[in-house]
Amino acid sequence: MSLPEASRESVIHYVQSNLDSITFKSLKRDEEDTPDDVKIAVMDKTLVDDPGLFLTRWGRFLPQEELNHFEPLRAGIYEVDVNLRSLLKNQPGNIETTQQTNAHVRKQVQNRRFQYLKDILKGSEYFSEEAMQLREPNLYEYYIGQHIPPHLRDRPYGDDVNLVQRIMHNLDRSIIDEKLRQQKTIESEQEEEEEEEEEDEEEEVDEKMDQANDSMEAEEMNNADPVIAPLSTSLRDKSAEARRKLEENDSHEMEPKESVTQAEREQHFRDGQKEEFVRMMEELFLEGKDPSFDYKQVDENEKYDDLDQEDMDMQDKYFDEEDEEIEEPKSKGTGVYDY
Repeated sequence: MSLPEASRESVIHYVQSNLDSITFKSLKRDEEDTPDDVKIAVMDKTLVDDPGLFLTRWGRFLPQEELNHFEPLRAGIYEVDVNLRSLLKNQPGNIETTQQTNAHVRKQVQNRRFQYLKDILKGSEYFSEEAMQLREPNLYEYYIGQHIPPHLRDRPYGDDVNLVQRIMHNLDRSIIDEKLRQQKTIESEQEEEEEEEEEDEEEEVDEKMDQANDSMEAEEMNNADPVIAPLSTSLRDKSAEARRKLEENDSHEMEPKESVTQAEREQHFRDGQKEEFVRMMEELFLEGKDPSFDYKQVDENEKYDDLDQEDMDMQDKYFDEEDEEIEEPKSKGTGVYDY
């Protein structure tokens, strides 16, 4: 099945008139954009050969009057039906809850950030050890810095490092040291607050115990559960579990190899720490927690849409809606058995 000629011409005319606002495909790093005449030719051929695929790739750029041309194909082409269910629901004027809209936007943003991370940032300067240390010196120090041997940490500059590079390195080092100092100040203040809270709670417990001892309920108070002070929320506490797992894995993997040297053990541990550090930095990026990065350039950019992933999400949504429609009649019973 294919579109009637008049419908095809209408859709392609709209595409030609609005080509600048339509993302033809996601471009990889350093990839040149496709010429406009090639874009039109490919889109026209796709529209004729596979209308469902056309809607998957470019349907979101069409207004409702153009999407309506695909209605006659819904009954015979599954992909057309799947796409129109989603596309028409999201058209202006249709009723859709704010919660559903926000969920879709969040999913779209997550997919775009992941695509940008995979295609642009992986292997780039953004995830170099120096850049990550500058962004998150506390995490770096916890996972990597404290495990670097002194003779490697304090090495003098090599002959290949010029004066400008040395100055820039010293500036970065000053920024890192200042961030570490600020974090230590924050953690120290948090610890003081927690200690004060614990002391207040202990005093409160003591007062209650004194009151209980002066009453007939002293025995019940003696049998009461102890009050537990709240745990610290410092960075070291949050990361302790991840570090423990790394140390366990390191010991289990190294035990059978008696020939492994101490230096190899230490290097293996440092490699594991670095992998965990990079993983956490990737998570921070995906969660939008890098204040120096302009997330708007990714979150609002359609060229980072993963069309294959969007197609899978759309199909999952379609089947979820079908399941809901099937389950609805089950609740409409009379409550009387038929014999």
